[in-house]
Amino acid sequence: MQIRIYLRQAGHTEGNDHMRVLAAAALTFILYLTGSGQTRPKPTPTPDILKGGTVTDAADRIVTDSIGGGKGKYDGIFDGKPNTSGGKSAVKTPPAWKRTVLTGTGVSVASPVPFTLGRSEPIVSIDGKVEANVVWEFEHGGLRAYVEYKKTSEGYKAVRQNLEDFVAYMLNNAKAVESLIHDTTFLGETGAFYDEARYEPSAKKSIRRKVLVFGRPNDYVTIDHIFAADDTAAAELSSQIIASLKKEGTVAVGKSKFPPEEWKVYNFGGLLFESPARPSENICRTKLPDRVSQTCSVWGENMVNIQVLYSTYSPKITPRTAMQEAEEHVKTMKELEARSKSGSISNVRITPFPINIGDAARVVEDSGINIRQTIYFRRGNALWQVSISYSTVFGQTKIIGERSVGSVKFKN
Repeated sequence: MQIRIYLRQAGHTEGNDHMRVLAAAALTFILYLTGSGQTRPKPTPTPDILKGGTVTDAADRIVTDSIGGGKGKYDGIFDGKPNTSGGKSAVKTPPAWKRTVLTGTGVSVASPVPFTLGRSEPIVSIDGKVEANVVWEFEHGGLRAYVEYKKTSEGYKAVRQNLEDFVAYMLNNAKAVESLIHDTTFLGETGAFYDEARYEPSAKKSIRRKVLVFGRPNDYVTIDHIFAADDTAAAELSSQIIASLKKEGTVAVGKSKFPPEEWKVYNFGGLLFESPARPSENICRTKLPDRVSQTCSVWGENMVNIQVLYSTYSPKITPRTAMQEAEEHVKTMKELEARSKSGSISNVRITPFPINIGDAARVVEDSGINIRQTIYFRRGNALWQVSISYSTVFGQTKIIGERSVGSVKFKN
């Protein structure tokens, strides 16, 4: 039997075509051996049909699964079957290990050094659908391990689909997930797992990634282990830790982050403003002269940013009005745009700003996906500048930004 496969794609170099021919030849050879009943040889480093690098079991797995072959190379822990040497029944947890209840995840684990809490509440997501998110971390003997509990409020999403999305993003190949992800049951719950080695250019070696997701739709636990593919000690440590997992403790209580509930009024040099996140000078990235004080707050992974500047001038100096400051702001911005030769990047307008004391003017910059409002306040020989930027892609962030803008006023 002879099978020939030719791969050619417009726009690729001759070198890339050569690599694709090699990949096709390897696939042809495997299909031939399987059809003739011969034992398929152990895969050796070849061009990776997924990411370009050296192969891994991932490329081999796609072939074997497509023709009804085995599940590929994995240690049997994820499905708990004792029919392999790495099966769950064959793994023993050292008695000297200490067990840690991973509070908020609903599981406990034994390990040579304790897991540590990495996150106890959600990073505010742009869509506000993550209600609870707890992460515990571990690093020892060449193994990095994570246990994460997540609860979301999005529409129905099967447990397996969460892993499919993760793997598709990691490999940048949505078609690969069907062959690389396997259904299982773990701790009595529905689950799915991924266990592959892939060459990582940054590390200059093959890295094995074992990821297990189990639980219920929109309410699940993820186990993620990362170690060098040739590190047998780390592989054994990974299997022992996974085998030690059991249900224990409680899961985190879901709490929506939208709208934010932690609104507070802050006073900076007599100017009041509301923010859902506590401001601090340490958050600010801009270096300013000593005579200028500043404070900043960031909410929701840079979805809403607030910066407040305060400075005073000698009574001998006649300061610019708030409107003059706003006009100078726009003038400087246009000069910078002209130098960059990139053209106008946003719509800009100047408007008065209602304030209870002194005078104020506002500059609004609208890029289409983000709005920055910079408001200048003049009172005596003091000047305040409040810059509030927020995304307009998501309605909630726009509401938050506009609430902060509308809250600015002087303390009577």
